[in-house]
Amino acid sequence: MDWSTRMEDAILKLRRGEEQFKTLLSKLETINVKNPIKLDFKQTESPSDTLEYALYVSYVPVIEKEVGILLGETVQSFRISLDYLAWTLVRKSGITLTEKQERYVAFPMGKDKADFATQVKKNNLSHLLSGQLTIIEKYQPYQNTTAGISIGYLQKLSNTDKHRIIVPVGIVPREFEAKLKPEGANILEIQKCYFDGQELSNDTTVLTIVMDGEPQKWNALMEFKASFAISNSIIEPPPSFALAPLDQVFEGIRQTCFEVISEFRYIS
Repeated sequence: MDWSTRMEDAILKLRRGEEQFKTLLSKLETINVKNPIKLDFKQTESPSDTLEYALYVSYVPVIEKEVGILLGETVQSFRISLDYLAWTLVRKSGITLTEKQERYVAFPMGKDKADFATQVKKNNLSHLLSGQLTIIEKYQPYQNTTAGISIGYLQKLSNTDKHRIIVPVGIVPREFEAKLKPEGANILEIQKCYFDGQELSNDTTVLTIVMDGEPQKWNALMEFKASFAISNSIIEPPPSFALAPLDQVFEGIRQTCFEVISEFRYIS
């Protein structure tokens, strides 16, 4: 099997991940269209003579585990594409490995420079050309770059899916705008009650509204946009990527895997 054929395997697995990513986004969009988040008002207790109302989430769609299964399959395709690349580099080097050594060949993902060196040795990549290892190191999770961060996401998600649980998907606020004109009362104060990246659930309070009386009618024009995200519950404390929209996280992973493989695609 020649070099180009082996590289083709990595590329095909990457493309499979891209196809799965599109299917995942389509499923999430269907949920968003058929089961949108709903908001409502309710009066809450107030210690003063004023009245306080809460604008709260009255309905959040349930994200079934089938979505998490597809998410896991997608992330594994991306990670495997990099493992295929590592295997291709090893085979091209001409070094002979034992069957046991071959089982450890994988794309390293180090938490720091020392861990990267340890993984290079453990994964039997030490014999690769220094230029090849330099390229691989450029994409390590400890690098303070968009690519490094994306590989960190890939590592955490694939490890969680493979060794722990089906990765749960939640919903977080993205954009919210409200124009409230209650009839028969005046608004004295409005306070935002959620934080960016907070996972929404039924009864999550979005705003508290202090009034000088009881409104006869609510005239409200609201635009509430939400994003699907990795549920904060998968790791304690929640990792940074739990606050990022899922589509952005996966697009970063897809783009980075493409860049890594492209760096080696035309090496003779």
